Amino acid sequence: MKNKLAAFGKVFVCFLVFELLSVFVPELWALFLQNTSLDEETMIQLYQAGSSLLVILVAFPGFILAMRLLGAMPHFSWKEKRKATSGELVKYILLSILPVFVLYGAAFIVSQISHTSLRDMLGSLTWMDVVREGIIGCLLMPAMEEVMFRGMMLHRLESEGQVFAITVTTIFFAVGHNNPINMILGLATGWLFAYMVLKHGGIRYALLCHIVVNVLGNLVIPGIYCLR
Repeated sequence: MKNKLAAFGKVFVCFLVFELLSVFVPELWALFLQNTSLDEETMIQLYQAGSSLLVILVAFPGFILAMRLLGAMPHFSWKEKRKATSGELVKYILLSILPVFVLYGAAFIVSQISHTSLRDMLGSLTWMDVVREGIIGCLLMPAMEEVMFRGMMLHRLESEGQVFAITVTTIFFAVGHNNPINMILGLATGWLFAYMVLKHGGIRYALLCHIVVNVLGNLVIPGIYCLR
């Protein structure tokens, strides 16, 4: 029990460092933009893109530094030790995207009950949003999150029990998202990504499924309803 608490404590401190930097640094970026003469739409686009990049370039290195200082840095592999069959990959992808369809299905039902269009609920989506989400939200952020949660955290906690490791990393993965819907999606997919990494020994399959989920949830479905 002491070992579990010690391992959890180290990982929690590192996660807290990441979260604090994820909030503080983008706020500094927002203050900087407010002192410029940019128009509102440009400022919003720069804030959204800059905030995500700052999380990757500042908060994530802060997490790694904290892991090293606490002696909690584990070894992990990108490449799988046990290859997945094509059937397994299809199953993983289908299980990953199922929560996306469930959540959007629930949003559609709510829109019908409240007599509100799904487009109004989701908001507008510009081509600039598509480019930003495609590069940052669907490629860079999933790579960072898989290295952080399933690469480092999961492998650091694995020695204390796989169920413990999956539970803790899934909760942290969900809490690390910035709105309730993404938190629910993080809970629904985080355990599956962790299971895949532990079963196959690398993070590439989880990263693939993570990218598919983000492309579907952040680009494809919103694009059908909201692209202008």
